[in-house]
Amino acid sequence: MGKSLGTGYRAWLDIVANADLIDAPIRPLVESLNRATWAHTIFSCAGHPEEPDSIQTGRRQAHVDLLISDEPRWYAFIAAVKRTARGVRVTDGDLGDPPAWLPSQLPAGVWRYRRLVLEPTPYDQPAGACRRTLDAALTAAVRALEEAAC
Repeated sequence: MGKSLGTGYRAWLDIVANADLIDAPIRPLVESLNRATWAHTIFSCAGHPEEPDSIQTGRRQAHVDLLISDEPRWYAFIAAVKRTARGVRVTDGDLGDPPAWLPSQLPAGVWRYRRLVLEPTPYDQPAGACRRTLDAALTAAVRALEEAAC
């Protein structure tokens, strides 16, 4: 899939208007999640293993922050990713309350703020191998979402 954009943080509304601003390697996962009626991504990063200080700065993992409204579907998706993604540690965590400005941008309902992290193992593998590991894990996550009919 190639290296990430490396353009840094982009405002959410900019990305909603232009999906090309999302790092190419993680874009299919973000788009798949956003097609689900129960998930809306807020932030994503495909990882930056090509950066010389990526090990020291912790920029080798891919992650997505999102709001979910259907916890059973979310947990089924996470379980499927854990079963199918190879070479990564899959971590899901609660990010607390959603940012105050977001609920007005989403359909009515109860939204939980979550983070999914795909961390390559070993973390210090060569940059090219790390990129391939992350790309394969991101592809596995898209397939898990599609196969689970989430």
